[in-house]
Amino acid sequence: MGDFETIFKVVSKRKSEILKYGSYNALIYSGTVSASQNSKLAYIFFSEAINRAHQDKDINHVITAYHRLIITKLKRFHDLKEAQELLDKLISKEIPKSPDKDLYMALYDNMLGLAIVMEPNDFSTISAKSMLINATHRINEYVAQCTNENKKSQAERYKGQVGINLVQLELEKNHYNAANRIALSNLEHVKKYSEGYVAEAYSVLAYTQFMLGEYQEALHTSQLATNAHVEIGNYDGVQASREMLINCYMKLRMKVKAQEEAQLILDKSFQYEPIESKN
Repeated sequence: MGDFETIFKVVSKRKSEILKYGSYNALIYSGTVSASQNSKLAYIFFSEAINRAHQDKDINHVITAYHRLIITKLKRFHDLKEAQELLDKLISKEIPKSPDKDLYMALYDNMLGLAIVMEPNDFSTISAKSMLINATHRINEYVAQCTNENKKSQAERYKGQVGINLVQLELEKNHYNAANRIALSNLEHVKKYSEGYVAEAYSVLAYTQFMLGEYQEALHTSQLATNAHVEIGNYDGVQASREMLINCYMKLRMKVKAQEEAQLILDKSFQYEPIESKN
Protein backbone atom coordinates (compact mmCIF):
# COMPACT_ATOMS: atom_id res chain seq x y z
CA MET A 1 0.00 0.00 0.00
CA GLY A 2 1.34 3.41 -0.92
CA ASP A 3 1.23 6.23 1.66
CA PHE A 4 1.20 9.42 -0.39
CA GLU A 5 1.44 11.67 2.68
CA THR A 6 4.71 10.06 3.79
CA ILE A 7 6.10 10.00 0.24
CA PHE A 8 5.16 13.66 -0.21
CA LYS A 9 7.23 14.60 2.86
CA VAL A 10 10.26 12.94 1.25
CA VAL A 11 9.55 14.57 -2.13
CA SER A 12 9.22 18.02 -0.52
CA LYS A 13 12.45 17.59 1.42
CA ARG A 14 14.36 16.45 -1.68
CA LYS A 15 12.71 18.89 -4.09
CA SER A 16 15.96 20.56 -5.26
CA GLU A 17 17.68 17.22 -5.81
CA ILE A 18 14.74 15.78 -7.77
CA LEU A 19 14.45 18.90 -9.95
CA LYS A 20 18.17 18.88 -10.73
CA TYR A 21 18.93 15.18 -11.09
CA GLY A 22 15.59 13.37 -11.28
CA SER A 23 14.58 11.47 -14.40
CA TYR A 24 11.47 12.36 -16.38
CA ASN A 25 9.58 9.54 -14.64
CA ALA A 26 10.77 10.71 -11.21
CA LEU A 27 9.51 14.23 -11.98
CA ILE A 28 6.13 12.93 -13.14
CA TYR A 29 5.78 10.72 -10.06
CA SER A 30 6.82 13.56 -7.73
CA GLY A 31 4.27 15.83 -9.37
CA THR A 32 1.56 13.19 -9.03
CA VAL A 33 2.30 12.69 -5.33
CA SER A 34 2.32 16.46 -4.76
CA ALA A 35 -1.02 16.85 -6.54
CA SER A 36 -2.52 14.08 -4.40
CA GLN A 37 -1.64 16.19 -1.35
CA ASN A 38 -3.12 19.36 -2.90
CA SER A 39 0.29 20.99 -3.18
CA LYS A 40 1.10 23.35 -6.04
CA LEU A 41 4.60 21.95 -5.88
CA ALA A 42 3.08 19.64 -8.50
CA TYR A 43 3.20 22.55 -10.97
CA ILE A 44 6.97 22.82 -10.56
CA PHE A 45 7.61 19.10 -11.05
CA PHE A 46 5.34 18.77 -14.08
CA SER A 47 6.79 21.94 -15.66
CA GLU A 48 10.30 20.60 -15.23
CA ALA A 49 9.16 17.28 -16.75
CA ILE A 50 8.03 19.26 -19.81
CA ASN A 51 11.45 20.93 -20.01
CA ARG A 52 13.25 17.61 -19.60
CA ALA A 53 11.16 15.99 -22.34
CA HIS A 54 11.91 18.93 -24.66
CA GLN A 55 15.62 18.45 -24.00
CA ASP A 56 15.27 14.76 -24.81
CA LYS A 57 13.27 15.63 -27.95
CA ASP A 58 10.52 13.23 -26.84
CA ILE A 59 7.31 14.94 -27.99
CA ASN A 60 5.01 12.27 -26.55
CA HIS A 61 6.57 12.76 -23.11
CA VAL A 62 6.14 16.52 -23.56
CA ILE A 63 2.42 16.07 -24.24
CA THR A 64 1.97 13.62 -21.36
CA ALA A 65 3.55 16.08 -18.92
CA TYR A 66 1.35 18.88 -20.26
CA HIS A 67 -1.65 16.60 -19.65
CA ARG A 68 -0.66 16.01 -16.01
CA LEU A 69 -0.11 19.74 -15.46
CA ILE A 70 -3.38 20.83 -17.09
CA ILE A 71 -5.49 18.20 -15.30
CA THR A 72 -3.93 19.22 -11.97
CA LYS A 73 -4.75 22.88 -12.64
CA LEU A 74 -8.31 22.02 -13.64
CA LYS A 75 -9.31 19.32 -11.16
CA ARG A 76 -7.22 20.11 -8.10
CA PHE A 77 -6.98 23.88 -8.07
CA HIS A 78 -9.51 25.19 -10.62
CA ASP A 79 -6.87 27.48 -12.16
CA LEU A 80 -8.96 27.83 -15.29
CA LYS A 81 -7.16 30.71 -16.97
CA GLU A 82 -3.73 29.09 -16.63
CA ALA A 83 -5.11 25.75 -17.85
CA GLN A 84 -6.61 27.41 -20.92
CA GLU A 85 -3.28 29.04 -21.75
CA LEU A 86 -1.57 25.65 -21.54
CA LEU A 87 -4.27 24.07 -23.69
CA ASP A 88 -3.62 26.71 -26.33
CA LYS A 89 0.11 25.95 -26.31
CA LEU A 90 -0.61 22.22 -26.47
CA ILE A 91 -2.90 22.42 -29.52
CA SER A 92 -0.88 25.02 -31.41
CA LYS A 93 2.72 23.98 -30.69
CA GLU A 94 3.04 20.45 -29.33
CA ILE A 95 0.36 18.05 -30.59
CA PRO A 96 1.02 18.80 -34.30
CA LYS A 97 4.60 17.52 -33.82
CA SER A 98 3.56 14.08 -32.59
CA PRO A 99 3.23 11.06 -34.89
CA ASP A 100 0.38 10.05 -32.55
CA LYS A 101 -1.50 13.33 -32.86
CA ASP A 102 -4.83 11.54 -33.41
CA LEU A 103 -4.54 10.00 -29.95
CA TYR A 104 -3.45 13.24 -28.31
CA MET A 105 -6.26 15.17 -29.97
CA ALA A 106 -8.60 12.90 -27.99
CA LEU A 107 -6.70 13.84 -24.86
CA TYR A 108 -7.05 17.50 -25.81
CA ASP A 109 -10.80 17.16 -26.40
CA ASN A 110 -11.16 15.56 -22.98
CA MET A 111 -9.30 18.38 -21.22
CA LEU A 112 -11.07 21.08 -23.20
CA GLY A 113 -14.41 19.55 -22.24
CA LEU A 114 -13.45 19.83 -18.58
CA ALA A 115 -12.35 23.43 -19.02
CA ILE A 116 -15.58 24.37 -20.81
CA VAL A 117 -17.83 22.97 -18.11
CA MET A 118 -15.98 25.00 -15.48
CA GLU A 119 -17.36 28.18 -17.04
CA PRO A 120 -21.09 27.57 -16.60
CA ASN A 121 -23.48 29.01 -19.13
CA ASP A 122 -26.46 27.78 -21.12
CA PHE A 123 -24.28 25.86 -23.58
CA SER A 124 -21.29 24.79 -21.49
CA THR A 125 -22.58 21.32 -20.56
CA ILE A 126 -23.69 20.64 -24.13
CA SER A 127 -20.33 21.77 -25.49
CA ALA A 128 -18.41 19.79 -22.89
CA LYS A 129 -20.39 16.61 -23.59
CA SER A 130 -19.75 17.03 -27.32
CA MET A 131 -16.01 17.32 -26.67
CA LEU A 132 -15.98 14.21 -24.44
CA ILE A 133 -18.00 12.14 -26.91
CA ASN A 134 -15.68 13.33 -29.67
CA ALA A 135 -12.71 12.26 -27.56
CA THR A 136 -14.21 8.77 -27.23
CA HIS A 137 -14.73 8.54 -31.00
CA ARG A 138 -11.16 9.66 -31.68
CA ILE A 139 -9.81 7.02 -29.30
CA ASN A 140 -11.94 4.27 -30.89
CA GLU A 141 -10.68 5.25 -34.35
CA TYR A 142 -7.08 5.35 -33.13
CA VAL A 143 -7.34 1.91 -31.48
CA ALA A 144 -8.91 0.43 -34.64
CA GLN A 145 -5.93 1.38 -36.80
CA CYS A 146 -3.06 1.25 -34.28
CA THR A 147 -0.72 -1.75 -34.46
CA ASN A 148 1.43 -0.85 -31.43
CA GLU A 149 0.05 -2.70 -28.38
CA ASN A 150 1.58 -0.27 -25.87
CA LYS A 151 0.01 2.72 -27.59
CA LYS A 152 -3.32 0.94 -27.90
CA SER A 153 -3.23 0.26 -24.18
CA GLN A 154 -2.40 3.92 -23.52
CA ALA A 155 -5.39 4.96 -25.64
CA GLU A 156 -7.69 2.61 -23.72
CA ARG A 157 -6.47 4.17 -20.45
CA TYR A 158 -7.35 7.61 -21.76
CA LYS A 159 -10.79 6.28 -22.70
CA GLY A 160 -11.34 5.33 -19.07
CA GLN A 161 -10.58 8.90 -18.00
CA VAL A 162 -13.03 10.26 -20.55
CA GLY A 163 -15.69 7.85 -19.27
CA ILE A 164 -15.30 9.08 -15.69
CA ASN A 165 -15.59 12.67 -16.88
CA LEU A 166 -18.75 11.83 -18.84
CA VAL A 167 -20.31 10.34 -15.69
CA GLN A 168 -19.51 13.47 -13.72
CA LEU A 169 -20.99 15.63 -16.45
CA GLU A 170 -24.25 13.67 -16.42
CA LEU A 171 -24.33 13.95 -12.62
CA GLU A 172 -24.02 17.73 -12.83
CA LYS A 173 -27.17 17.70 -14.99
CA ASN A 174 -28.93 15.34 -12.52
CA HIS A 175 -29.15 12.67 -15.22
CA TYR A 176 -28.65 9.83 -12.73
CA ASN A 177 -29.80 6.93 -14.90
CA ALA A 178 -27.52 7.98 -17.76
CA ALA A 179 -24.64 8.52 -15.33
CA ASN A 180 -25.21 5.07 -13.83
CA ARG A 181 -25.18 3.33 -17.24
CA ILE A 182 -21.92 5.02 -18.22
CA ALA A 183 -20.37 4.35 -14.80
CA LEU A 184 -21.16 0.62 -14.93
CA SER A 185 -19.71 0.24 -18.40
CA ASN A 186 -16.67 2.36 -17.63
CA LEU A 187 -15.87 0.42 -14.46
CA GLU A 188 -15.49 -2.76 -16.51
CA HIS A 189 -13.33 -0.85 -18.99
CA VAL A 190 -10.90 0.55 -16.40
CA LYS A 191 -10.67 -2.83 -14.65
CA LYS A 192 -9.35 -4.21 -17.92
CA TYR A 193 -7.17 -1.34 -19.11
CA SER A 194 -6.45 1.16 -16.35
CA GLU A 195 -6.07 -0.11 -12.79
CA GLY A 196 -5.04 3.36 -11.62
CA TYR A 197 -8.59 4.62 -12.22
CA VAL A 198 -10.49 1.71 -10.67
CA ALA A 199 -10.87 3.46 -7.30
CA GLU A 200 -12.33 6.59 -8.89
CA ALA A 201 -14.57 4.51 -11.14
CA TYR A 202 -15.98 2.69 -8.11
CA SER A 203 -16.54 6.01 -6.34
CA VAL A 204 -18.52 7.62 -9.14
CA LEU A 205 -20.58 4.45 -9.61
CA ALA A 206 -21.43 4.41 -5.89
CA TYR A 207 -22.60 8.01 -6.11
CA THR A 208 -24.92 7.25 -9.04
CA GLN A 209 -26.36 4.27 -7.16
CA PHE A 210 -26.95 6.38 -4.08
CA MET A 211 -28.70 9.11 -6.07
CA LEU A 212 -30.95 6.45 -7.61
CA GLY A 213 -31.92 5.23 -4.14
CA GLU A 214 -30.01 1.95 -4.53
CA TYR A 215 -28.52 2.21 -1.05
CA GLN A 216 -27.47 -1.42 -0.61
CA GLU A 217 -25.76 -1.40 -4.00
CA ALA A 218 -24.08 1.93 -3.17
CA LEU A 219 -22.91 0.50 0.17
CA HIS A 220 -21.30 -2.50 -1.51
CA THR A 221 -19.66 -0.38 -4.21
CA SER A 222 -18.40 2.15 -1.64
CA GLN A 223 -16.73 -0.65 0.31
CA LEU A 224 -14.93 -1.68 -2.88
CA ALA A 225 -14.07 1.97 -3.57
CA THR A 226 -12.66 2.44 -0.06
CA ASN A 227 -10.40 -0.57 -0.40
CA ALA A 228 -9.25 0.49 -3.87
CA HIS A 229 -8.30 3.93 -2.50
CA VAL A 230 -6.53 2.25 0.43
CA GLU A 231 -4.50 0.19 -2.06
CA ILE A 232 -3.11 3.32 -3.73
CA GLY A 233 -2.67 5.29 -0.49
CA ASN A 234 -5.15 8.00 -1.46
CA TYR A 235 -6.57 9.27 1.82
CA ASP A 236 -8.81 11.88 0.17
CA GLY A 237 -10.45 9.04 -1.73
CA VAL A 238 -10.67 6.87 1.39
CA GLN A 239 -12.34 9.69 3.31
CA ALA A 240 -14.83 10.46 0.52
CA SER A 241 -15.72 6.76 0.26
CA ARG A 242 -16.21 6.49 4.02
CA GLU A 243 -18.48 9.55 3.89
CA MET A 244 -20.55 7.77 1.25
CA LEU A 245 -20.64 4.69 3.48
CA ILE A 246 -21.98 6.84 6.33
CA ASN A 247 -24.71 8.19 4.04
CA CYS A 248 -25.65 4.64 2.99
CA TYR A 249 -25.70 3.35 6.56
CA MET A 250 -27.92 6.24 7.65
CA LYS A 251 -30.36 5.55 4.80
CA LEU A 252 -30.37 1.88 5.79
CA ARG A 253 -30.91 2.83 9.48
CA MET A 254 -27.58 1.30 10.54
CA LYS A 255 -26.49 4.10 12.88
CA VAL A 256 -23.88 2.10 14.79
CA LYS A 257 -22.10 1.28 11.52
CA ALA A 258 -22.28 4.95 10.50
CA GLN A 259 -20.66 5.95 13.81
CA GLU A 260 -17.89 3.39 13.30
CA GLU A 261 -17.13 4.87 9.87
CA ALA A 262 -17.12 8.39 11.30
CA GLN A 263 -14.53 7.30 13.87
CA LEU A 264 -12.36 5.78 11.13
CA ILE A 265 -12.43 9.15 9.36
CA LEU A 266 -11.37 10.92 12.56
CA ASP A 267 -8.57 8.37 12.97
CA LYS A 268 -7.46 8.87 9.35
CA SER A 269 -7.58 5.11 9.11
CA PHE A 270 -6.34 3.09 6.16
CA GLN A 271 -8.20 0.06 7.47
CA TYR A 272 -9.74 -2.16 4.81
CA GLU A 273 -13.51 -2.50 4.66
CA PRO A 274 -15.05 -5.97 4.92
CA ILE A 275 -17.00 -6.56 1.73
CA GLU A 276 -20.60 -7.37 2.52
CA SER A 277 -23.11 -9.02 0.24
CA LYS A 278 -25.25 -6.77 -1.96
CA ASN A 279 -28.37 -8.49 -0.60
